[in-house]
Amino acid sequence: MTTNGSRKLGPVTSEEVQALVGAHLRRRLPADVELGEASAFDELGLSSLQLVDVVATLEERHGFRFDPRILEARTLGDLTALANEALANPAPGDGPLSA
Repeated sequence: MTTNGSRKLGPVTSEEVQALVGAHLRRRLPADVELGEASAFDELGLSSLQLVDVVATLEERHGFRFDPRILEARTLGDLTALANEALANPAPGDGPLSA
C-alpha cells in the first residue's frame, strides 16, 4: 500500500476497522471479547458518535465518502465491506476529498 500525504491508497482492512473501534472502546471491552468481522456495534457498546468518528477517520485516511447505506452497517465486517465498495465505486461527481 502506498500513501499520498496522510491518505492511504489501498483497501480498508478489517484489522484497520478493528483497531479504530478498539481505540474507542479501550477499557470498556471485556478481556474475553475479541473484535472480529462479526462483532456487532450494539453488542460492543459503540455509540453512534463513536461510529461517526470511525467513519470520518476512514473517509479521511482513504479519500472517499461512504454512501447513505452506511446507516445499514451493523457489524465491523459490514463497515469494512461498505468502505471497500465506496473505494471501488465512487459516486458520480465524487472526487478525492480535500486535504
